[in-house]
Amino acid sequence: MNRLGAASAFLLSACYSYKPPTLPAPRDATVVNASMGRAWDAVIDLFAARNIPIRTIERVSGLIASDLLAIGLDGKEWASCGTFAGDTIAPNWAIYNVLVRGDSASATVRTTVRWTYVYEKENRSRECSSSYKWERDLEVEVKERAEQRQERGFTRVDTPGVAPGAVLEGEPVQASPEASSPSAAAPYTAEPTSGSDGRSNDELVRSPSFRRAITDLQRLGVVTGYQEFRRDTLTLDLGNGLSTSASTEYNLGRLHLAYRGTTDYSSRSVLELRRDGRYIGMFTKDGLAWEEAR
Repeated sequence: MNRLGAASAFLLSACYSYKPPTLPAPRDATVVNASMGRAWDAVIDLFAARNIPIRTIERVSGLIASDLLAIGLDGKEWASCGTFAGDTIAPNWAIYNVLVRGDSASATVRTTVRWTYVYEKENRSRECSSSYKWERDLEVEVKERAEQRQERGFTRVDTPGVAPGAVLEGEPVQASPEASSPSAAAPYTAEPTSGSDGRSNDELVRSPSFRRAITDLQRLGVVTGYQEFRRDTLTLDLGNGLSTSASTEYNLGRLHLAYRGTTDYSSRSVLELRRDGRYIGMFTKDGLAWEEAR
């Protein structure tokens, strides 16, 4: 091979070579103005709301961790596993770890996610560099939920037939495999009320958690519009992103949890799902239930 050919081959290989991600800068834990117990409870509730199974839970050390879990296409927003041929490699697996420390007056929450990209055919993997978006979102929601509970004095009770550590809010949540599966959630029918006391969208987005959750759904094209019918029912108009986004159920769960936060965590708070003016389903405290074909 002549010098020109060798140089061309070298440049071609360089263009298509793998480049590892840049290591993220260290970050501090989030300070929560609530007791460690309430911060701990908020983390457990959010893991349940996001359907993240807990593998390790050690109250003494303050550690909560998940198994290695597959993630969808939205992983590209949460981490980079490097680039190849100019394209960013997104993670497809993750392990979620949360460390809660503190006392009866205040706490800190630090979320660490080990993002990886696994080449299944080649039986190898690459470590990824986090954008910290997922971690920060979780910590902000933990902070908001724990501090609201601190102000209202909510307490936890472990009761037979109720998920361990669940907040009792009028009616128990049955701790059964069926109830823990969003796809198996029972249909929900909202009780009629006289008149409507629904808040404006401007009022709802004053909650940081609600604003982030609804913005993500709108950006993905899942939600095209929303309006509170009354102070426990939020009606969502769904768009084409409903069938194209890989994280619809996860993001609807985030929105439902954030919306509950604006209703003092009422167990009656629901998301009513509509498309083209037709009712197609509901998201309740038991999960997602579709009424008809979408």
